[in-house]
Amino acid sequence: MGLSAHPIIEQNLEEILENPKEIDRIAGEMNLPYLSSGQAQLLTMLTQMELASPETRIILLDEPELSLHDKLIGDLYDYLCEFSKVNNKQIICSTHSTTLAGLGLRHTAFVDRIGDSSEWE
Repeated sequence: MGLSAHPIIEQNLEEILENPKEIDRIAGEMNLPYLSSGQAQLLTMLTQMELASPETRIILLDEPELSLHDKLIGDLYDYLCEFSKVNNKQIICSTHSTTLAGLGLRHTAFVDRIGDSSEWE
């Protein structure tokens, strides 16, 4: 699997959630000159997932692939699948990414809007 929690991130999960600016400090500790917006979003999302209550059974993600390279999207998909299995959680993603949707094609449900009405297919 391409994604795993870095030890520095594991040690600072709660601080990151309480103060998102902590990501910049942690990036410095990891010898990263900066995090792109996609990397920062990914780090925050994964941290929140890891800290989710054991009672949480469904995780909703809105376009988790934004600002990520296609290779990292593939790694994210692998991570989400593994996280779901290991933690017994259902992960639901909304996406416009054909890359992410294509990876999960056998596990994908498509929702389309019909005209201007409030009805959904």
